[in-house]
Amino acid sequence: DTVLVGRTTVNVRQNISGLIVDMNPAISVSGKVTGLKELPERTRVSVFFSSVDEFISELIPRMDNTAVTEEEFTIGSLLEGDYRVHVAGLRDDFYVKTVRMGTTPLVDGIVRLRASTSESLQIEVRPKTGSVEGVLSEAFTPVRGVPVVLVPENRLRLDLFNSTMSEV
Repeated sequence: DTVLVGRTTVNVRQNISGLIVDMNPAISVSGKVTGLKELPERTRVSVFFSSVDEFISELIPRMDNTAVTEEEFTIGSLLEGDYRVHVAGLRDDFYVKTVRMGTTPLVDGIVRLRASTSESLQIEVRPKTGSVEGVLSEAFTPVRGVPVVLVPENRLRLDLFNSTMSEV
């Protein structure tokens, strides 16, 4: 059975008659998550999309929360549009390193789905292995209680920002 989806914008100020909504086959996205073997057994990871379109995200906050089995997943019944990719269930000491649609990196984490989309989504997760240590000082005197922010090179990766307070 083919799932059909459609949408149209309507500005309602009075009764509406004769409204026509073009229906199209829903879009499905298949993909693979690599790096899961480094997680402990029984860690349940899922992939889901949230629409960048505010109206759709209020109507349907999460699109097809899909459990990842054997590293592979499929998310179906999607409308054309822009979606933010989410990976849930990772431990705090893991992060999403890269997200690609086919060979194209999604540096902002947003996938643009069109009826012609045929590429698969590739998600790579890795354990967090880095740390930063230092001393915040003013006139060579350590200062405590000042916010410190670690900013990733790619500032569109909001998930990689880290903050803490300075300590002595």
